[in-house]
Amino acid sequence: STGVAAGFELSVLSDADSNTADAAGLSRLVVGSSIQYAEDARLLINTIAVTSSSNKFENVVSGVTLTANEVSADAAEITVTPDKSVLRTAINDFVAAYNAVNQAINEQTKYDPASKSAGLLQGDSTAIGLQNALRGILQSTTDGSAYRRLNDVGISQQLGGDLAVDSAKLDAAINNGDELRNLLRIDNGNALTNGVASKFSAFAKGLLNTDGLFNSKDASLKRSLDLNAKDQARLNDKVARVEAQLNRRYSALDVQLNSLNALNAYVTQQVAQWNRVQS
Repeated sequence: STGVAAGFELSVLSDADSNTADAAGLSRLVVGSSIQYAEDARLLINTIAVTSSSNKFENVVSGVTLTANEVSADAAEITVTPDKSVLRTAINDFVAAYNAVNQAINEQTKYDPASKSAGLLQGDSTAIGLQNALRGILQSTTDGSAYRRLNDVGISQQLGGDLAVDSAKLDAAINNGDELRNLLRIDNGNALTNGVASKFSAFAKGLLNTDGLFNSKDASLKRSLDLNAKDQARLNDKVARVEAQLNRRYSALDVQLNSLNALNAYVTQQVAQWNRVQS
């Protein structure tokens, strides 16, 4: 660690030959060594002195990290401008992620009348409710910003639920950075009027909590699977019992048929014999 706060002093109180000044044994660590005093890096920013334990100065200017590369007494002019590409990329990434979720839900809940096939979650109230909740957040309003809805900054919902970005409207909103930030992140202390990104964040945390929707649904499906397995086992046992009962009946019927066949053969023989006697 560097900086004044990390400075230390080394001394030898005794060593093997009991002479701490002969540069032998442990005394070699201190005798004849040079002294390097710990220092902090120092800058003057608009005549204001600031220090850092390393050559990095973080948040001496809000949101900016400065790195000192060499000692200099000359003034340096530093111009800081927002990196708009970061925000644009983040919004496009959000749109892509939302569309992926929306398409996955559509695929799992659809019904194809042509092939008469349904998705695994077709008619599942949890999946449909999740999709409706996500769409509700998209269409919600925010207080404290010149922009009230995502549509105001060029993020609109299309047929089927996917999002599309109007680049011109988004660029104009990015140029109005504070208002765009408020639309996304403002904290009004009200879940209904907070920033849209804050709403999505709170909603996602709720879904992923140990007592959230996903865990509850997972537990419910596992219970249903367990009950289904037990029902299958009971049905298989019943089928086995019925099969065994039918086998016993068929065996008894087979014995009876054999007996009747023998009786039939005997009666036929007797009738033939009687006919010969009569003749």
